[in-house]
Amino acid sequence: MKAWTETEETTNQLFDQFEGVIYHVLKKLNIQKNNSEYDDFLQEGRLLLLESYQESQSNPLDSADAAKQFNTYLQRKLYWKFLHRITKKNIETVEFNQDWMQESEKDPYWFEVESDYKEFFRKLTKIQMITLQYMMQSDESVTEYAKRIGRTRSAVQQDILSIRKKLKKFLDKHSKLDS
Repeated sequence: MKAWTETEETTNQLFDQFEGVIYHVLKKLNIQKNNSEYDDFLQEGRLLLLESYQESQSNPLDSADAAKQFNTYLQRKLYWKFLHRITKKNIETVEFNQDWMQESEKDPYWFEVESDYKEFFRKLTKIQMITLQYMMQSDESVTEYAKRIGRTRSAVQQDILSIRKKLKKFLDKHSKLDS
């Protein structure tokens, strides 16, 4: 973000008129106040509001049409930024990395879950297995990866979502067996 040079009055007007958009997007994504990262999302949203204002071609405080256009733009920008952050956090939580399987196999209790992991991998389609390998081994973005393999970004995102659902189901089942 460029240095903020607007007056305090303009800043306050922006927050008065558009801060509700941040709360709306948080609610839409089911990010509630009891979420440990709620304040971080809120602060990121406020910064994005200011950044969006700087990027805007027209002043959203000047007219109703400009405000409506800015509101739509801000909603979209917030939604995708927050969704990206959530997705990244989910991937990090699952801890996909190159050594994931090797580390698991060193676990002294690996033999107890080895067949379950093999069952998990059998539930993945061939494309999902390739996507899982990409997730564990690559630093490129989903968009770059999709272009490289000749698929759409949304198709790759859907594969990632399916993998996460299957893995979550596996981990939920496995954690219930441990209890």
